[in-house]
Amino acid sequence: KRVICEPRQVVWYYDENAWAKTLDYEHVPLDLARRVFESVRNASIYHVGQHYERGGHVEFVHNRAGLLTLKDLMEDVASHNEHHLGQIRKALGQ
Repeated sequence: KRVICEPRQVVWYYDENAWAKTLDYEHVPLDLARRVFESVRNASIYHVGQHYERGGHVEFVHNRAGLLTLKDLMEDVASHNEHHLGQIRKALGQ
């Protein structure tokens, strides 16, 4: 949202594994995690729908990856989510 509203922002890398360990994600109630995920996902889908075509060219700087566009980010997130869905399907034996 910040990049959409304030182009050319610097977006900082963070260590997801450190967050998961320090915030003890393993013990967060599954229903709570699911509701947070659904809420964030629904908001993200809405904003992607609004800004993918008309604002996908907007640039930002990732402190590790360098100059990117919103389309780059949105496509990377979609790919990342597909990877996780594959993991879930595999765990469910589908």
